[in-house]
Amino acid sequence: MQPRVSGTSEQGRRLGLAVLALVPALLLAGPCPAAAGEHGKAAKAEGVPDGPVYVKVPPLVLPVYQGDKVTRQAGVVVTLELVKGKTEADVEPNRRQLFDAFLTDLYAVYELRGNADRVIEPALVKQTLQEAGDRILGTGVIEQVLIQQAFERVRAR
Repeated sequence: MQPRVSGTSEQGRRLGLAVLALVPALLLAGPCPAAAGEHGKAAKAEGVPDGPVYVKVPPLVLPVYQGDKVTRQAGVVVTLELVKGKTEADVEPNRRQLFDAFLTDLYAVYELRGNADRVIEPALVKQTLQEAGDRILGTGVIEQVLIQQAFERVRAR
């Protein structure tokens, strides 16, 4: 007759081996949606962002003229917040045209405001760039234009 302890120890070893065999299988299976807090939610569509998408634009720096002389330099750094469901891929095919339209339209604004104390009026810049974006990309792509930085520098004489 074998002692009961060795039988328990044999069962424990078998259980331990079974657990060890299951661990790699569980790791390969990936996260469980219920454990990730997605229980009861519809699966997110592939490639559709969950929150807003932001597209960075290179700095827009232009000279400011008074008459035929450059008196200062003005620039803005902007980011475009896209409409929900839009991605950077919606902007990419027209990125160069968009940047050119931003420069052209900002140049016109700076020319009109060249005699003002400040040529960069944030609301006017945002509206101008929004209209240019809608013209190039179509309406319903850019939610809003966000000004990250604005600066004006007087030209050294």
